[in-house]
Amino acid sequence: DLTKAVEINPRDSRAYSNRGIAWTGKGDLDRAIADFSHALEINPRDAQTYVNRGFAWLKKDDLDPAISDLTLALEINPRAAKAYNNRGIAWGKKGDLEQAISDFTMALEIDPRYAQAYINRGITWAETGDLERGLIDARKALSLEPKNKSYQSIVAVLEEQIGSSE
Repeated sequence: DLTKAVEINPRDSRAYSNRGIAWTGKGDLDRAIADFSHALEINPRDAQTYVNRGFAWLKKDDLDPAISDLTLALEINPRAAKAYNNRGIAWGKKGDLEQAISDFTMALEIDPRYAQAYINRGITWAETGDLERGLIDARKALSLEPKNKSYQSIVAVLEEQIGSSE
């Protein structure tokens, strides 16, 4: 039990971080953020905990602290593809589609098989009006995860939109 792990060793940043992940999974984002924050007080150089807290902020639609945490994660670990992907989502929600595409592209340079970053970039390209680029990325995501129903739907919608605009 994660609470017991924290009680046994209150200086164990991983115990707080793991409990934060559990709270995130249960949708208790305030408790998750509190545990991630406590973990970062103990170990302020833990890039993954910044990614996790940034994701919790993102799920709360609290975009500025999400971007801040994800940027801190990238300062510690510039190869954190998930941080770029999640920060790209936050930029997209803020309406900065150019910055979102840039972050998704960085995630893909680090991990060329990161299907979620392809689908996110594809959706963002489509939001800019570039349906063709959106479809290319969506198809790439689907090729990496061919059974993903969400990706299948996005590809179908983009194909339909391109077909009806011709």
